[in-house]
Amino acid sequence: MGTTYQNLTVCGAEQGTVVEALRTGGLAAFVTPEQRHFTVVFSKRGDAWDSPDAASDVAGTLSYQLGCPVFIAAVFDDDVLFLSLFEGLDRTFEYNSRERRIVNLRRLHQAAGGKGWFLVLWAILKLPHFIPYFIESFRHLHVLKALHMPTWAFAIGYTNIQRAGELPLGLTVDDLVET
Repeated sequence: MGTTYQNLTVCGAEQGTVVEALRTGGLAAFVTPEQRHFTVVFSKRGDAWDSPDAASDVAGTLSYQLGCPVFIAAVFDDDVLFLSLFEGLDRTFEYNSRERRIVNLRRLHQAAGGKGWFLVLWAILKLPHFIPYFIESFRHLHVLKALHMPTWAFAIGYTNIQRAGELPLGLTVDDLVET
């Protein structure tokens, strides 16, 4: 069985601000420190073992409350990668690796600060589910790198941290704030 996880990357809000919004909303999560204007959230509601729509609810709510974009990544059994971007309550970017369908990639590129090579990002998303992306987690990792986002979001979700004690690469337990 492959890796299954879901997480959110907040584009433009610091850890303390994100933690406050999550606590105000009564949402259980683990939150990373901010790195290069990105903060990763591993939310219990919307974890890959929860309803897939729940992550969209959390992302839309956080984006609206914080006034900044929120990027969702979901990998299911390492076979399918879903990506979405919320700006306020609007989903402004979508991707599904099964269909390799990309909707509004420019919005994601701009939300990430316009850094990275747009055409490289497009190629990563368009390559078929085969080498090098037989494992969709690797496609997610390359998207994160192409956008200069923290790789802490790679291959980990709330359940991995809470039940298995796994941590994002390069972080310690003291780096995460639990809400």
